[in-house]
Amino acid sequence: MRTVIVADDLTGAADSVVAFAGAAVALDPEHAWPDACVVAADTDSRYAPPEVAQARVRAAVRRAERAGARVVKKIDSTLRGHVAAEVAAAADALGARLVVVAPAFPATGRTTVGGVVHVDGRPLSERRHGGDVAALLGEAGMRVRTMGLAKVREPGLDARFAQTGGVIVCDGETDADLDAVAAAVPEGALLVGSGGVTAALAGRARAPRAVRVKSGPSLVVVGSYSDLARSQRLALIEAGWTPVTLRPDGLGPDEADKAVRDALTKGDVVLSVDPDVPVDRSRAFATAQALAQAAACAAPDAAVLAATGGETARAVLAALGAAELRPVGEPEPGVVASRVPGTDALFVTKAGAFGDRETLARVLRAVSDQEE
Repeated sequence: MRTVIVADDLTGAADSVVAFAGAAVALDPEHAWPDACVVAADTDSRYAPPEVAQARVRAAVRRAERAGARVVKKIDSTLRGHVAAEVAAAADALGARLVVVAPAFPATGRTTVGGVVHVDGRPLSERRHGGDVAALLGEAGMRVRTMGLAKVREPGLDARFAQTGGVIVCDGETDADLDAVAAAVPEGALLVGSGGVTAALAGRARAPRAVRVKSGPSLVVVGSYSDLARSQRLALIEAGWTPVTLRPDGLGPDEADKAVRDALTKGDVVLSVDPDVPVDRSRAFATAQALAQAAACAAPDAAVLAATGGETARAVLAALGAAELRPVGEPEPGVVASRVPGTDALFVTKAGAFGDRETLARVLRAVSDQEE
């Protein structure tokens, strides 16, 4: 094991290692890690209490350090989760004198300009800190400076990093900007970023798009509550997929399992909560479990099993009894196809906020075209 990428959710963990050949995702970092040169340790801490998130990150970093691996801290490209607390915990556990933060992910429309995260050219205004990365990290007591695009693109970036300490937030608009940052970070420093900077570490050798799958129907589980995920669900239905919906007061577990399996005998299926029922986030965990149980029971009948949202994907894998993922391809930026040891279905993950209305339909159509 030469590199460990510590991520706070499953979809981000998968995306962070898909560019590396033979990489794996550890779904339970407290137990055995996969035998791979590059491992993403999913601490499953995005929605945990801050102190729990920090403890999990410290444990993963210390374990990686004991194994002699380089540590990279994966964060969400739109700064969701306990970004400041987890970066502070990772830096402390590593004893890093220098922390270089490069959150941009240009392939998915995420850039950093003036230290502020932008999505499709617009500042990330819905967060409390307005997308200002330095302000966010400052909440954890870190001394933070911002390095603008001109400095990132100047020759001698490695020397500038070597001569400084503290936390540096680097602007980035292109893959070339991230390539320069990743190449210049000195040994012993903590590199922090999203899938953009981990792809830079891998040398941009993103995995091949063509992934062979067995013949059969596809099952998509939409557990994300985002408006985009809902529109992607609707696009699948318009493309001829059969919807199966769960209501809090509707199908029981056995009925849901049967409904999904029966629908798969007729073709592709999209499983979700009922979009007409108001969102009750206090029931998010129970809802994810119900969706996951139905999907896991139907998995033997599906050639492709896909999940939107890290919580949903993790719940499905837990129901399948999976301990690891082996990413094998990236049909589109932010969408990862993986093998799950012990199952035949190809497992596709996508963050709920990634892509456009047609992303799921487009990706699954392309994957299905690769049938053996």
